[in-house]
Amino acid sequence: MTAEFDRDEDVFMLETERILLRGWHEDDLHDWITMNADPAVREYFPSVQSPEKSVEQALEFQDELVTNGFGLWAAETKDAVAYIDDRGKPAILPPATFIGFIGLHPLPAEVPTDISYEIGWRLTKEVWNQGLATEGARAARDYAFGIERLGHLGSYTTADNAPSRRVMEKIGMHLEREFTHPTLPDAQKDCVLYAMDRHQWELTNQGV
Repeated sequence: MTAEFDRDEDVFMLETERILLRGWHEDDLHDWITMNADPAVREYFPSVQSPEKSVEQALEFQDELVTNGFGLWAAETKDAVAYIDDRGKPAILPPATFIGFIGLHPLPAEVPTDISYEIGWRLTKEVWNQGLATEGARAARDYAFGIERLGHLGSYTTADNAPSRRVMEKIGMHLEREFTHPTLPDAQKDCVLYAMDRHQWELTNQGV
């Protein structure tokens, strides 16, 4: 497995004020598996995710980054991040802590749109409500439009996932459509697709 991970020299990386978006490391897997076994992290998914599926995904994401030059980057803190732990006590995540992923990924065929790529993110609950998803998603958006010159981007989630919908709106996306996902359980079938095109991005970034 080591040969697949830890290939930062082969991955285009992005950097924001507080986050490094990089290739996946084998050392990320323990925290990634733990994240996906957390019911809070998986609240808007059908179920928690098995360790085997988490490793399979990480390999897929790493392969996309190496092959395509972009994808779902592993997200790492640049500085210490303060948070409140499960016992209600103040705690600190040290610098260079893996916190999940942020990036670009092909939209599934089940989403009714001709948009090819979505912006996606999944972060550990310790860093929620600190603007890190928005910060990283903006960087992925700017890369997609500014470097890859993609024409459109989408992002979808279940209709009741208010936190993700807020991130979509904060990065300039608008509600494109509501739809019924054909393969999700009844509780997640009602979904929303947000979208943005490069022209809208260019207007937003004029003079920046």
